[in-house]
Amino acid sequence: MKPIIDIHSHMLPRVDDGCKSEEEALAMLRLYEEQGVEAVVCTPHFGPCGITGADVDGAFKWLSAQPSSVKLYLGNEALVGSFEPEAAGTPGGPRKLAGTDFLLLEFDEWGAVHTDVDYFLNRMSYFSTYVRHIILAHPERYRDLQMNPWAYREITRM
Repeated sequence: MKPIIDIHSHMLPRVDDGCKSEEEALAMLRLYEEQGVEAVVCTPHFGPCGITGADVDGAFKWLSAQPSSVKLYLGNEALVGSFEPEAAGTPGGPRKLAGTDFLLLEFDEWGAVHTDVDYFLNRMSYFSTYVRHIILAHPERYRDLQMNPWAYREITRM
C-alpha cells in the first residue's frame, strides 16, 4: 500500500478551530494510526485569529511527544491578506509545510477578501514570485473559480 500523508490538518489541541482538547487530539491521532496514515502536517491557521507562534509550538511539542507511529510535521494554513508573501517561511511569518518550499494558502470566501477570478489570479501571481510552490486550501469554496475552471489552469501555470 502506498503511504498516506495528510497535508492539511487542524489537530493541534486548543490552537484554532480544530481539536478542542488534548483528548480529542489523541483520538484523532489514533484514528490516523488505524487508517494507516504515515504522516500528518499540522496546519493551524495563520492570520488575524489570535494564535501565537508560542501556542502552536507548545501544542505541537506536546502532540509530538505522544507515542504514535504517525510522523508529525508543522506548517500553517496562511490567510491571504494577513501577511506579505516574502514573510512566508521566515520567523514571525507563516510556516511552509514540513520545512519544504510549499505554502498552504487560503482565501477568505466569506467576503472579507475579494474572491473574483481576477483577484485570485493577481494574488496567486504575486505570491508565486516569492513562494516556490503554493497549495490552494479549500478550492471547493471559491465559487468564482468553480464558474471559471480555466482559471485553475492559469494558476497551475504560475
